[in-house]
Amino acid sequence: MENTNHDPFSEVKKHIIKTAENLGLSDDKIEKLLKPQYVRNHNLKVSTKFGEEVFNAYRVQFNNARGPFKGGIRFHPKADESEVSALAATMAIKCAVVDIPFGGAKGGVVIDAKKYDDTDLEKVSRAYIKTFLPYIGVDVDIPAPDVYTNSKTMAWMLDEYEQITGVSSPGIITGKPISIGGSKGRDIATAQGAVFVLEQYIETTGRSLSGLKNCHSGVW
Repeated sequence: MENTNHDPFSEVKKHIIKTAENLGLSDDKIEKLLKPQYVRNHNLKVSTKFGEEVFNAYRVQFNNARGPFKGGIRFHPKADESEVSALAATMAIKCAVVDIPFGGAKGGVVIDAKKYDDTDLEKVSRAYIKTFLPYIGVDVDIPAPDVYTNSKTMAWMLDEYEQITGVSSPGIITGKPISIGGSKGRDIATAQGAVFVLEQYIETTGRSLSGLKNCHSGVW
């Protein structure tokens, strides 16, 4: 049975508080780690094969103390402010842990992408950029793919951004096709990272791969 009371952001905040207290951080510093700098929520009005529709869309910019906001955009029917905020917070933490000069952000559109063709998904993608463009930029916030978005989605978004601004700005989007400035290996980078972590774990602990179990967490 689905847990309708699950609150992803509350869960993330519990982990942040526990870790911060173990590190001896002051209450005021902990407080800064618990609140996103900006929570942006807008409606996207799009004409699809089903008619005129309105999709709720989010961009949570959690923290940019270490550099521009950075994080993916997901298209999912269960996307909401809590989930997007939780992912934005963990993005900020991940970048800090591995010393990457970016902050954390995340975006989402409440849509069941599997029900729409590329024509409609392109319209939604372009509407998202058109709506959130004032808050996106190479030195401000850099989106990327996430659940049910990919390099094609990023190409649409980049094109929309450049059409509106009239400036070539390949750096405002990552995860785009290699042909327009994307990075080789981006499509397998997340899975490859998991392999590297597993290899390091085995080397550090001396355990055998045989018999190990793993747990997957996420929304699909």
